[in-house]
Amino acid sequence: AIHYWRPDLHMMVVHAGRDIAKGEEICICYGPSAFYETEGRRDYIRNKYFFHCICEMCQEGNTKGGDDRMAKIRAFHENISLEMFTRPEKVKEEVENCLHLLQEQRIGHRKGHCVAPVLHYGFQACMKLNNISLACSYLERELVSIRSSQGDDSYKALDIQNMLAKMKAC
Repeated sequence: AIHYWRPDLHMMVVHAGRDIAKGEEICICYGPSAFYETEGRRDYIRNKYFFHCICEMCQEGNTKGGDDRMAKIRAFHENISLEMFTRPEKVKEEVENCLHLLQEQRIGHRKGHCVAPVLHYGFQACMKLNNISLACSYLERELVSIRSSQGDDSYKALDIQNMLAKMKAC
């Protein structure tokens, strides 16, 4: 979704990238994509948007291991590009570990913007290892994630569909 403030109307205007079902929750992610722990996210939001976040994840903090998971997810993203070229077989394992952490953190099931890049790393690693069937599997999962967050007709969803069609034609 694209959202912006309309000062003349004194309201936020949101344009959805896909259909929204009646009663479906609409969320806006204010946080950085760097997978900070609670204090890092809250500092970022406080400095940029001038409010103290009390979302479920920020309220939980590390009482159930959330901050520890976020640190591991951030480390995954920081280290993955180097490992992609030096140890692609390790990347596959790390991708699955990261997806598990995202699921435990409750940001792995419906937030395509968090899950899709991880799945794409899995796709890239499998392509590097010449494991086309597993690469297709990661790409199909990425497509589901992108469709849920950006819509069926989004540029990224259409691009992935084309890639899958080309791969399956070979």
